[in-house]
Amino acid sequence: MPEDNHQIQHIAFIPDGNRRWASEHKLRNLLGHRIGFETIQRSYDWLVKRNIKYATFYAFSTENWKRSSIEISYLLDLFRSVIDDSIKEFPKKDVRFICIGDWQNFPEDIRCGLEKLMETTKDNKTLTLIVAIGYSGRNEIVRAAKKIAQNAR
Repeated sequence: MPEDNHQIQHIAFIPDGNRRWASEHKLRNLLGHRIGFETIQRSYDWLVKRNIKYATFYAFSTENWKRSSIEISYLLDLFRSVIDDSIKEFPKKDVRFICIGDWQNFPEDIRCGLEKLMETTKDNKTLTLIVAIGYSGRNEIVRAAKKIAQNAR
């Protein structure tokens, strides 16, 4: 029987339970989000060590907009911080960044930061990091149907 030489090429992460984790560790709920983001950032080296070429992180669903304004504001500030850090770090680590989903509800500075990060890293090849924001199953079906309808004209 031939040896199985298949290598994992793509891994997806669905972070869930940051607030629950913080509560269980008697920390403020918002701190759970920060630690979750830091864990994601540490995963880049782990992925590269294992020669995994693609990683997708589901980072902010449409359901997250229903959270408190304080929590949303905190999460958006985390995005800003991570984008700024990534613009500096990803070129050094040869990480390509792609953002997928529906980001029209995100503030303009975040949308511009995401676009800058994608442009800055477009030629990097060691790891392609895909981040899904503004996603939901229902939303993706609606967007796909609209795109099909536009292309049918």
